[in-house]
Amino acid sequence: MTGAADPLMAREKRSAHLIDDLARMEVFSPLDLAAPWSANSLNGLEGGMLERWASLDDLPDAVVEQYEMFLGEGLRRLFGGSWVRLEASLVEGAVLGVGGEERGSTGWGIDYGDDRGIDVVSSLLPTAFHLRTGTWWSSTFEVTASLPRRG
Repeated sequence: MTGAADPLMAREKRSAHLIDDLARMEVFSPLDLAAPWSANSLNGLEGGMLERWASLDDLPDAVVEQYEMFLGEGLRRLFGGSWVRLEASLVEGAVLGVGGEERGSTGWGIDYGDDRGIDVVSSLLPTAFHLRTGTWWSSTFEVTASLPRRG
């Protein structure tokens, strides 16, 4: 086993009990436990984040990681992808391309292994702060759901 595989294995192990863990965190109180990745749940979480913090720089790193884990795991579970560590150039381009936000990326994405490509999970928080709509995350899930799947 290589050292590069260790973060991926740790992420996959933590994701097994993700919803139970997040339900105990006050910042995740808008989470709908019955439908955690529904539009209402995603919008509630994103809106709560935008109300609580003025910018991505204000979020503690551990909270950034939890949001990214939650969003990526939802994409993975709902749409059949797998976690991938992204090249620095992909992450930097995604983060810097949105309103100049330069912090918070863990460099993770969800790879669908087909023509649907990769969702850059690390771009979801900076984009939410840049747009400030409170609906960016649910829009992302909606678009991913509309992409045709092979098989």
